[in-house]
Amino acid sequence: SLLTEKDVVCSFVPKFSLTKLIEALGGFSRIIRMNPLATSCVNTGFNPASFGPGISPEVKGTFIQQMSILGQVPEVKDELIEVYASISAMGPSYLWFLFYELVSLGESFGLTREQALEAVSNMLVGAARTMAESGLTPEEVMDLIPTRPLAEEEEKIKEIFRQKIQGIYNKLKS
Repeated sequence: SLLTEKDVVCSFVPKFSLTKLIEALGGFSRIIRMNPLATSCVNTGFNPASFGPGISPEVKGTFIQQMSILGQVPEVKDELIEVYASISAMGPSYLWFLFYELVSLGESFGLTREQALEAVSNMLVGAARTMAESGLTPEEVMDLIPTRPLAEEEEKIKEIFRQKIQGIYNKLKS
């Protein structure tokens, strides 16, 4: 084998589990699977990683330390990598077009691009923190704003989300 006990294989492909990779590599188990998030390009990624049985605590610690420049690197069970790929790694792609539409609308209503980007990005950070830190239920969070202009379409939008994201997850797990 070309791989030695000093080598480490790192896979960024969510579809292939540690078990499949170890098998494909003839029993080589110094493998790391990491699910990088696009927001790693600005060092705010949520990049879950799982570690093969051949990865020592020292190698694991070094890897996490080196990759933490990209954002958070939580250790997760290998069977959850595809869940994280479906929900967080792909997550921005489900929403970015909406965020950019808000920016575009802001511009059409008279804001500069910079003002619209600032308004939308700060709203997004605040919305995420409200979800994660307020202690409120989802319904209570959504009720913080007295009107919900998309209320009539929410179920339709959620159904599209469920179908598409379930499809992605199923494809990754197959």
